Amino acid sequence: MMLCSLRCACLVVLGINHFLSVEAFYDRRETKESRVRNATVRMARGIDTPAPIDCKMKPWSAWTSCSSCKGTMHRFKYLEQATQFGGTLCGSGQWEDKACPRTWPARSSTSAQRPSPARRQDAA
Repeated sequence: MMLCSLRCACLVVLGINHFLSVEAFYDRRETKESRVRNATVRMARGIDTPAPIDCKMKPWSAWTSCSSCKGTMHRFKYLEQATQFGGTLCGSGQWEDKACPRTWPARSSTSAQRPSPARRQDAA
């Protein structure tokens, strides 16, 4: 007699990349929805599969000097650790650009010595 199959049916599936999925259903007479609710699913990494390694970037470099032809400055960061075995990817870019700060021409000494309109009227 198959008493075990009436009360408990266990399914063990060995999947791709040595992931193990175990689902236990406790009663054959239950509906599909209740079976899913009562199921136990476990995922485990196989012993031959390395742990995920996340991407890691070095800090930003200093801004470069202003480019005379484009009027932009740049900075960058180097890759310290590449993503491996399903780790998280690096989110931001490796380059940043920004416009050079505007520099206003210095006032010439001749414009500072020019008399104001009020002084010209006094002289006349």
